[in-house]
Amino acid sequence: MSEATTHPPFGTHALPARLERLRRWSLARPASGANRRVASLIRRICLAGRADPVDVEVFSRGKARLFPRSNRCEKAVFAGAQFWDLKERQALATAIAAHGNDPRFVFLDVGANVGLYSIFAAGEAEKANRPIRILAVEPDPMNRARLETNLTLSGAKNVTVVAKAIGGEAGSAQLAQPERNRGEVRLVRDGGEGASVAVATLPQLLAEHEIERIDAMKIDIEGEDEAALLTLFSQTGRQSWPRLLIAEAGRDESPSLIASVARHGYSLVERAGINAVFRLEEPGADARAEGGA
Repeated sequence: MSEATTHPPFGTHALPARLERLRRWSLARPASGANRRVASLIRRICLAGRADPVDVEVFSRGKARLFPRSNRCEKAVFAGAQFWDLKERQALATAIAAHGNDPRFVFLDVGANVGLYSIFAAGEAEKANRPIRILAVEPDPMNRARLETNLTLSGAKNVTVVAKAIGGEAGSAQLAQPERNRGEVRLVRDGGEGASVAVATLPQLLAEHEIERIDAMKIDIEGEDEAALLTLFSQTGRQSWPRLLIAEAGRDESPSLIASVARHGYSLVERAGINAVFRLEEPGADARAEGGA
């Protein structure tokens, strides 16, 4: 990510001081059902009568220009960041902290939306004094513009923004725009009316950016997730697969994505709402465990 400046500067769209104190107070409350309701109330109070965007600090070391009314994740992080993808972020933070300094940690944010995962990962790497390389992949022009703004505001380093869609097959598709949540922009292969975008596979993405291994990957590409992962598994060696994988798996008790990922040597670490967190096991780990029993 280049060292660009953002106009207008951060703070231009800040909340009045008393509302910002209220927002920060809500962020300091522990994650619980009751505090989630408190956060929702405070969000309504802070945003009442205000137009988007709003400039706020996010997580421990990030800054963002949020549009809470048009994107569910921006709404959640504005007031209630302690609830948003908590288990997923804890797993990512642990992986970054446990990683050595050589080679640098490689994180792929596939379906980066407005960059919240990328900002979080960059901040955790800085906090742990770990070198990191981030690919933030986002095909939607509006989301990508917000992503680039947030990366610049946060001073995130070593982040490459990729203006492509990811799918199971390369080619082109149209972007279907949701009415209320920009986080649900999805690909339409046939008959779409939105802007046309290039679609690449994960193996193509790795080759283009000379990535030989992935320490962690978050993938959320609105229905293309399983196909994209299966292409990665079938066309690359195990050394190229993500060690930690965070994927949208749906709310079904036995979604096919979980079964597909498990068949390729991953253990399910956590179900967290619609997401699942996986860890790639070492080859033969089960056999060694059984032999030592």
